[in-house]
Amino acid sequence: MIQEREEEFAKFHNFWDTKMNTYMQECEDIWKQTEIKNQEDLKTLEIELNGSLPVRPVKTIEHLNLISLVDSLARNQRFSEAEEYMKKCQEYEKLELAKAHIDKEKKIKALLSQHIAKQKAELQTLEKKILSGKFKIEKMRNNELEK
Repeated sequence: MIQEREEEFAKFHNFWDTKMNTYMQECEDIWKQTEIKNQEDLKTLEIELNGSLPVRPVKTIEHLNLISLVDSLARNQRFSEAEEYMKKCQEYEKLELAKAHIDKEKKIKALLSQHIAKQKAELQTLEKKILSGKFKIEKMRNNELEK
């Protein structure tokens, strides 16, 4: 009689241990798949942002004034002076383009950070669901044990 009771107890514990292990393995698989999906999404987003966000250099007032001056000098056939100012214009363009690239990278970094934060929130939600499911299984086990 005692042996039958012990066997029944062993079967009971094996059943619930197997159930919990299966659940935890499924959760681990889902977690890994979610992390892989998140990494792929992040790479895809970064590629899309790099391709879609334009680099828009903003001309400064000084640069616009130099362009106007170069045009004026060229119309008055003062080409040597126009050439000097044209070199300064080109320097401004390089600086403005570099600044535009930096601004683009900052914007991409900010958007990627927002996306990462969203992914972390999703993982936290998934973790809560996993813990809730684990708690339900433990509760069902305890209820069955009390019967």
